[in-house]
Amino acid sequence: MTFSLGRMYRISLFMGTALFLLVALLVGQKVLSPDQSAGERAFFVLWLIVMPYALYQNLYQIAYELQCTDNLLTWRSPLRTGTVPVSELRRIYSRRGSLGVVEAADGRRIQIYLRKGFSTFVSRLAQRSPSIDVSLGWYARLIERLPDRIPRINGSAPGSSASGWDSG
Repeated sequence: MTFSLGRMYRISLFMGTALFLLVALLVGQKVLSPDQSAGERAFFVLWLIVMPYALYQNLYQIAYELQCTDNLLTWRSPLRTGTVPVSELRRIYSRRGSLGVVEAADGRRIQIYLRKGFSTFVSRLAQRSPSIDVSLGWYARLIERLPDRIPRINGSAPGSSASGWDSG
């Protein structure tokens, strides 16, 4: 069984990284320019500190896919991949609203953004290893109740109804 954030997530992450690198070059030129005020330089330097941290989190720390085969959980992020035996999983919980965390007995944490299907994946994982403590927050419960497709207005989707809302 697999839980994935999907191809569009990976594409948007790649595009965001490329945009950051482009903007970093432009910001770097601004910081080195002698006609910048101290406030502008402080903002640019802060930006150059914060954005690499965000990239580190999204490219290295946060997984985009969890896959459970037999008794092994494999996770993938853009810059690394790892495995952990299902029997070593101790806790699965949500943090900061939209972030799911899978915690192993040795303290390793696998983080992944929540979306529809995560609760189902977690419940199936917990069936394989009943010792896993599962505590998902309100956001995880909410997204499971959302419709699979967002309604489209006035014929923009195939099969639109006369009222303008897509029925399926």
